Amino acid sequence: MLNWPIHVINLDRSIARRNAIEEEMLRLDFPFRRFSAIDGEELDRTRMSEHPVQPERAIIKKPLTRAEIACYLSHIAVWKEIAQGDHPAAFVFEDDATFGEDAAAVLKEIASRTPDWDILKLYSDKTKHLFDREFLGYGYYYGVSRILPMSTIGYAITKPAAAYMAQRVSRFSLPVDMDMKQWWNHEACVKIVQPSVCQPSEALQTSSEINQDRESLWAGGDISRFIRNTRYQCATKWAVFRNSHMQRRRATWPVASLATGERETDGN
Repeated sequence: MLNWPIHVINLDRSIARRNAIEEEMLRLDFPFRRFSAIDGEELDRTRMSEHPVQPERAIIKKPLTRAEIACYLSHIAVWKEIAQGDHPAAFVFEDDATFGEDAAAVLKEIASRTPDWDILKLYSDKTKHLFDREFLGYGYYYGVSRILPMSTIGYAITKPAAAYMAQRVSRFSLPVDMDMKQWWNHEACVKIVQPSVCQPSEALQTSSEINQDRESLWAGGDISRFIRNTRYQCATKWAVFRNSHMQRRRATWPVASLATGERETDGN
């Protein structure tokens, strides 16, 4: 039995993805709640204009797409539900997640511990050097990394962190995966599990509306794409170096502070 709830974000019209994630959850033998994702095709101009505002220290590659705005709004809605729930933390998965052989045991182990993080990312596209590494068993570890993975395919978030993240992003100009990556903006303690507990399904990547929309914005050919990506990578590395003193090594909003609503200020 899993101590924390699982939320799966899925568009109503994405039937194949819904069937795939249901099969994955059945294999893990975990109950889950399907969240009906906000559909980018149904966002009107008024609602879209309410949200994208350039954060002071944000690093961006290109404007947000309609699908990216809808995706971020979906995660915000899930965070609000977690913040209002009865559990100290919850797992959030997107509907193209697939899981490794020991995923069920690792998720149970994570949920059996008191979180010393605000957000725990369950997937990384590359192996990261981890600080303050902790052993989870089954060959898995978690810890802090200077460079965070972009994907939001799967993560855990504590109740107080969900409340804070939902409140702070009423306005945004970054995709949710990129915003969570830039820890110097939100100051949450984000840790990573390695190796990855889940990964995006290769079979479902061609049906990703976000990836399709992102590709449509890469106007100008390969040279333009290379230049913009190089600028982004350089700016990100400089921001990580410049703000390294801000990175949290333990929870910024500990679960223990939930009763009083106090925020820990000495989070480094």
